[in-house]
Amino acid sequence: MLLQPRLSQFWRLILLCCLAILFLVFLGRETIRHLRIQQVRSLNTVPRPEHVEKALVMGKMAGERVKWAHELRPDASVPPEPGYLLTLPIQRAREAGVYLSFIVDHYPNFPAYTVFLHASDHHWHNDDSQGPFTPATLANLRLDTVEREGYVNLRCNQNPGCPVSINPLSPTQTDIETGDPRSFFADMYQEVLNVSTREQVPEHLGAACCSQFAVSRERILARPWEDYVRMRDWALRGSDYEDGRMNSYGVGWVFESLWHVIFGKEAVFCPEEGKCRCDVYGVC
Repeated sequence: MLLQPRLSQFWRLILLCCLAILFLVFLGRETIRHLRIQQVRSLNTVPRPEHVEKALVMGKMAGERVKWAHELRPDASVPPEPGYLLTLPIQRAREAGVYLSFIVDHYPNFPAYTVFLHASDHHWHNDDSQGPFTPATLANLRLDTVEREGYVNLRCNQNPGCPVSINPLSPTQTDIETGDPRSFFADMYQEVLNVSTREQVPEHLGAACCSQFAVSRERILARPWEDYVRMRDWALRGSDYEDGRMNSYGVGWVFESLWHVIFGKEAVFCPEEGKCRCDVYGVC
């Protein structure tokens, strides 16, 4: 009769052990699941672009302040900066690496309109009609024109860049002797835009500077994702020639000369300044 209580106690102990093991397994799974969620959230620092009407894409240095962008609320959604660490795998190509990385990483989920611009709130790259201040440029930008045109340069001033800034097929002797990027621009054009023959390289290239522009979702999607991947790979790695003839600044300049072509405009894209300001900013 003394064996029965001992036997019951034994099975109770076994049952408790089993329950403890099940609890630990469940706890472990929940812990792993929680960590995975935390990992995903820590990487998902940007709202899904297709859920917003417009986005600003800026390349900023570590010490560069962009408080002015936060003051655009509620017109624009700006994530907080603390812990907002989005960095390029290779620090090369200046703003071009940033712009292309945004497109590659978010394709095909873009906002209706994306404005690519520099991080400073004032500089001479902005159009004269808006003064040097970027907030004024953004406040007056006509999105209906962006929708209609697909791509608009934020600068209407034609100098520098227009009417022609590069002659890819006929570089000057000075460019050749000094190793200026203009002397081998035709080669780079073929690499960046994936064209196989010299006949596909335009004789002249021209557009107002300075790598600040607005693009519609449809215009970005006019090119396949693979095109932008190839361009970014060239910007960050392929352009790093063994002879060192292209530095980061030079690569940024190449893309500055090609953004209008990449987004579907003719090789020489120099709208008349008055018409440009009327269309882009409503200054008529």
